[in-house]
Amino acid sequence: MRSRRAADAFWGGIVDIRVRKRPNTMGEGEKIMATESNQTGRASHLLLALTIAVCFGSLAQKAAAQQYQVTYLDSIGGNRSRGNSINNREWIAGFSFVTTNARRHATLWRDRVPKDLGTLGDPDRNSNVAWPVKNNRGFIAGISQTDTPEPNDERWS
Repeated sequence: MRSRRAADAFWGGIVDIRVRKRPNTMGEGEKIMATESNQTGRASHLLLALTIAVCFGSLAQKAAAQQYQVTYLDSIGGNRSRGNSINNREWIAGFSFVTTNARRHATLWRDRVPKDLGTLGDPDRNSNVAWPVKNNRGFIAGISQTDTPEPNDERWS
């Protein structure tokens, strides 16, 4: 039996590895076994348990500290609404389906009251605030259909 000491890269401690060579029960070649000393093994397990407790304990504290509120957004006539953006004033921008649920309009919720932002065409067109708009001055960017598709012969939306 021969013995050597190796640095454990992860824990920074010393692990005592004893390598024993003994014949295989079938008589073919040799089988190598590695063992760890009991004292070092206990210390490693204790350190591992302590590390896990500290890591998950701090995650639990962070999760408990996060607070948020889920609010259902009133519609402007249809049966679905979705907020895509919220700013520091708690203004929510997104879309809401109109009465027939066949089209949706860009919508702004201030103090939980929906306001239809309309479209750039007839009311039977669609519009939406599709991206996060983090603006506290009241500017809102969105997309809308017009009465004339591609009026400037553009090939993008």
